[in-house]
Amino acid sequence: MQLPYNIYLSILNFLPKQKFVLDNFPEEIVNLFTLERMANFPILEYKEEFLGLTDYIDGILPQDMTHPIMMGVDKYKRAFIAIRTYQPQEKKTMVDTIFQRYTKDKLIWSNSSCGFISISYVTDMDEHFVSNINKLLNNESDIIYPYATGYITRETILC
Repeated sequence: MQLPYNIYLSILNFLPKQKFVLDNFPEEIVNLFTLERMANFPILEYKEEFLGLTDYIDGILPQDMTHPIMMGVDKYKRAFIAIRTYQPQEKKTMVDTIFQRYTKDKLIWSNSSCGFISISYVTDMDEHFVSNINKLLNNESDIIYPYATGYITRETILC
């Protein structure tokens, strides 16, 4: 029996953050971000407008976030991490989101992004995805973006 979403959210508020992370995120994502860091990510309370027409979590806006990296669970109980960044040259603030694509499959993830995140199976993460996440977490700003003729590097920072 599945719990109604509002009851599920109430339970999440009482769970220790580490348990929330371990229960909702695959080992590969936890290893990439680290359990210690993830336990400190604030919870982004889900809003219906976060979902697009294809049920991708692609509607999180910069103003929805109070911190550069936040995590949460949508109404389908799919885990997600939203990352807010700023590109000084472009004078643009963006949100990239990685999320569990299907409720019952923790290994298939997807993304809605402004370009630097690309993920499908957490067991086979793209080297640029891993590198970009590590750079952002370590306050390095030379982020690699796919481009029509290969890749380009842009200054991008958490904000």
